[in-house]
Amino acid sequence: PGGVLLINEISGHTLYAHLTFGLLKGWWLAQDIGLRLPGTPAVPPAGWQRVLRGEGFAPVLFPVESAHAGGQQVIVAQSDGVVRVAPPPAGLVIAPPCPETAPRTAVPARATVASRVDFELGESAGLRDACRQFLIGLIADTLRISPGDIRGGTPFERYGIDSILVVRLTNALNAAIGNVGSTLFFEFQSVNALADHLIEHRGDSMRTLLRVPSATACASEPVRPASPGMQTAAAAATTITQARGAQAQRRHRDIAVVGLSGRFPMSEDIGAFWDNLREGRNCIGEIPPSRFDWRDYYAPNDGAITSRWGGFLDDIDRFDALFFRVSPKEAQTIDPQERLFVEEAYRSIQDAAHTPDTLAPERDVGVFVGVMNGGYSFGATYYSIANRVSFLFDFSGPSMAVDTACSSSLTAIHLALRSLRDGECSVAIAGGVNLVMNPLHYIKLSSHRMLSAGDRCKSFGIDADGFVDGEAVAAVVLKPLDAALADGDNVYGLLRGSAINAGGRTHGYTVPNPRAQGDLILRALADAGVEGADISYVEAHGTGTDLGDPIEIAGLTRAFGDAAARPPCALGSVKSNIGHCESAAGIAGLAKVLLQLRHRMLVPTLHSETPNPKIDFTATPFVLQRTYAPWPRPRVLRNGLEHELLRHAAISSFGAGGANAHLIVQEFERPARTALPEGPHAVLLSARTSDRLLASVQRLLQALERGALAQVPLADIAYSLQVGREAFDERWGTLVDSHDALAERLRASLDGGEAVGVFRGNAKRNRAALSLFADDSDIAEAMRRWVARGKLGKLVESWTAGLPVDWAELHQGQAPLRVSLPTYPFHGDRHWIDPLPIAPAPRASLQRLADRDGQACFHVCFDRDEFFLRDHVVGGAP
Repeated sequence: PGGVLLINEISGHTLYAHLTFGLLKGWWLAQDIGLRLPGTPAVPPAGWQRVLRGEGFAPVLFPVESAHAGGQQVIVAQSDGVVRVAPPPAGLVIAPPCPETAPRTAVPARATVASRVDFELGESAGLRDACRQFLIGLIADTLRISPGDIRGGTPFERYGIDSILVVRLTNALNAAIGNVGSTLFFEFQSVNALADHLIEHRGDSMRTLLRVPSATACASEPVRPASPGMQTAAAAATTITQARGAQAQRRHRDIAVVGLSGRFPMSEDIGAFWDNLREGRNCIGEIPPSRFDWRDYYAPNDGAITSRWGGFLDDIDRFDALFFRVSPKEAQTIDPQERLFVEEAYRSIQDAAHTPDTLAPERDVGVFVGVMNGGYSFGATYYSIANRVSFLFDFSGPSMAVDTACSSSLTAIHLALRSLRDGECSVAIAGGVNLVMNPLHYIKLSSHRMLSAGDRCKSFGIDADGFVDGEAVAAVVLKPLDAALADGDNVYGLLRGSAINAGGRTHGYTVPNPRAQGDLILRALADAGVEGADISYVEAHGTGTDLGDPIEIAGLTRAFGDAAARPPCALGSVKSNIGHCESAAGIAGLAKVLLQLRHRMLVPTLHSETPNPKIDFTATPFVLQRTYAPWPRPRVLRNGLEHELLRHAAISSFGAGGANAHLIVQEFERPARTALPEGPHAVLLSARTSDRLLASVQRLLQALERGALAQVPLADIAYSLQVGREAFDERWGTLVDSHDALAERLRASLDGGEAVGVFRGNAKRNRAALSLFADDSDIAEAMRRWVARGKLGKLVESWTAGLPVDWAELHQGQAPLRVSLPTYPFHGDRHWIDPLPIAPAPRASLQRLADRDGQACFHVCFDRDEFFLRDHVVGGAP
């Protein structure tokens, strides 16, 4: 009696409290919500007065009542000493202690998810369905969202489940079945995967909890195998051992390039890149103002930078953050090189007509990216470029960034080949990226006298005076050939062999070694199992330097032999079109070679009408490719007989300091096809938003109108869009039997209004209604019947409405091929932090100093990624 209670309590709504304490489970446990401020556990002053008086506290005082409007209150109350104990509420279940864990807290039966599951499914439901619904209810309660919004196969992170919510979910599951590890929701990241795990390892506990008879589970619901990537440790170890054993028997098997995507100067995609190569276009321009004002630093001979030219990408500040579920604030801090490579990696997967989920059943996809330059405001984090791709797409293979200077991307491809052959991964994404983001980049190159003064990279040409810098980002998807054939993949070409080495000590750090380069090529040829005479095209490093180009030809000649011993070999360099893309130079060369193989044509190397006089091409087997011309298959005499060989190309990439890489590529001849299935065919498109869906419609229409798909069977187009694209909320579908009919439907959809024969839908709007049926056995059986009977109209209509359709089942036994089609049109919002100001060094300022004091000394000081320029006026000797 007489005890004083002091309470410090909030008295209003604050966003801060809701977004911090609101994440904790106690915030939402109140049952007497009539007493509380709406949407919070807080009790207003009048409520405190009523409750405390009812419990025998008097008086109840508010000593700082004037502060309540600020959101805080202090309550003082005195007790009468009487403790009132209420009887247990009706329906309270006191659970006996579980032998597996500590005694649990009593839980009202009406609040348990298990009760709701029994009500919805009944005892006749199978264990797996009951387990899935239990988990869906658990998550829905935790997140306070509708159970209909939760899909069994969707990763938990898509619903915003973070480490705090994982703890809440784990505690809730522990309260239900006990002895649940704290890492369970990290190991099994979807409802289906977690349900399979619980059934396999805690089946009896789940049957008891969900009241599913054991006979029902045994008779109608055999335990399904774990979802891809969610095997037990023993099963995974066995699978990996078997895979490595099989691959060890074929260490030199061919690797197929099944996907290709990239952006290059004046080329937003691979199609535009080919057009520029075919037309012999010089894609060099002045340094754009979006990078920096070159006039502040430039002077032809003695400025901080000695070139104002380069090959540049457009809109490097833009990124579709929401597509990849990255917050705009985080996107702003991510290196633009990382953002661009993420987009091109995704596009390369789409170009292969796969999705991140279907690319590799075990998700053991390796990611290898070449990168060498930083320069964004937050500094260089090269590792994150590869790791971001692996994280976003849930890939578990090797993930690494490679920096060997200008050979970085070709070295990354070499490492990807080795990883595939060694069984470290079953699929690989490899490529490179290079951006120029501040003047320091050009200042460094100018200080080494590497840059050409003009706007032409004169690979192997007269007056070669250095390279023109360039930007690029590109990626390829690589698979073993046998796996690519089994999956009906689109194959650009085969990577037969590769090698890397170093030049050792030479006359200077940046001076290449022709002996080392020749040895490198011989090793790559041996790895590929081909002879030098088999190579009919060489994509050379060809930087356009007076010293480097002759040394490269000397190394090539050492490996390929003299002109009399073999057929002529065409030679070129993509740097003459787009400049030297440094860490992305190798992948740019590979993209050019793959496109030449696809079109069976060779494109011109520019600015080499008069060759470098230090190169005697007549003493070599090489012929500079100066025109757009057919790429013939070479014919050679062997054992007295003439043989026609497949087209083979060699690609060189050399890094400053002597890090060299070489790659052998071969054309691919697909085996003869059986008859294609007859139409009509279901053509599907989807996107995250309605405007991106219309952009997808327009892209496909443009590809049809310019004839890019004229020779591609409609069955292949439809199949690739069915199985090779993720199904987003905004959906478009139609049934057509010709390219012209498809173009007409696409055109009508762009004109606005309802297009005849076209289905449109939004899966998100329909999800609540469809959630009642999506897992229903009758609906699932109806979908299977429609697939079996080829009821395409019903399937397209259902799919556009939001129902999942297994389109692969439609093509059992006669699957068409996966083909390259227009990829997703990302929506680019600007995410950029302007760099710290860099003091300009106008030439006029230096000239004034020189005029005033007779002599001027110009210093460039480097400190990590930051630098400053200082003018020093000195007298006497410099």
